Amino acid sequence: MTELQTLESIEVISELEFRALHANEHYRNSVRSLGTTIQEAIACGEHLEGAKANFSEKEIAEGQWGQWVEANFEGSRTTAKAYMRLARNKSFLPDSSDPPSINAALKMLASPKVDKPEKDQPEESLPGGIVNVVSVRTPDGEIIEAESPEELAEALGERTKEIETRLNREVEGINRERELLYRDAAEQKRVLEQRTAKLDKQFAAELARVRARYDFEEKPSFLEISDEDWAAAFAEAKSARVMQVAKHLNDIYSGWPRWMGEYLPGEAARAIEDLDHADAMVEALRYVADWLERTIQECEASLVGGS
Repeated sequence: MTELQTLESIEVISELEFRALHANEHYRNSVRSLGTTIQEAIACGEHLEGAKANFSEKEIAEGQWGQWVEANFEGSRTTAKAYMRLARNKSFLPDSSDPPSINAALKMLASPKVDKPEKDQPEESLPGGIVNVVSVRTPDGEIIEAESPEELAEALGERTKEIETRLNREVEGINRERELLYRDAAEQKRVLEQRTAKLDKQFAAELARVRARYDFEEKPSFLEISDEDWAAAFAEAKSARVMQVAKHLNDIYSGWPRWMGEYLPGEAARAIEDLDHADAMVEALRYVADWLERTIQECEASLVGGS
């Protein structure tokens, strides 16, 4: 690459861009509090002073300087004024291994110990550009200073807007978190209600199966389901039980005629006598015979009543 090409590749920036770049860099360093906060604040203020020098008094009076600060400086206008005051009056600050904080330095500059101009002496002729300042301390301990009551009112207004903006953001964040919590709680409630309803139905179905065995249809008082749901559960359990009995009866009907046709009662009796548990088998046959007799009686009664 030739020297000419190298020069052509260099991006040229204006002094204002240069000042803004370095002012913001020093401002960020001052916010990080890396042990050199006051030096970073002063360096930031010096670059802001250098940027302000590019504006005429008329432009400053018309507000162009303030607009430039708002558009190009990452801090507030109040911070810009404070850092510029530190830069103009750095010779009045103690030069020690333990530098003061920014607020402490501003308080020093507002102290009566700092030389004040004589009544007939213009402020511009003072060493370091020291000017009379008006200062107030906010409830959170921050010192806000200005060179006139008007500037102080403007600084307080800006500070108030900053606080309002921060508070509005915090309130919006709290509202968002609260809305998320409400949504989460509502979703958890919905899931819990669904699970509870499912468990209630499962319990009702199991209880209905037990009661259907004894044909006891009355709904238990402790069961937390509607009468309609209980009636449906009982009817389903009753139907399932009837189908189960019918299946077993069909098994008996399809199997017993063939079984009984192959053996005479005497043969069955002799076979039972040869069993080790003949007495138990006889009792079982008596139970079966009794069950069949009662079933026949129930069927006959139902058929008579139905006719």
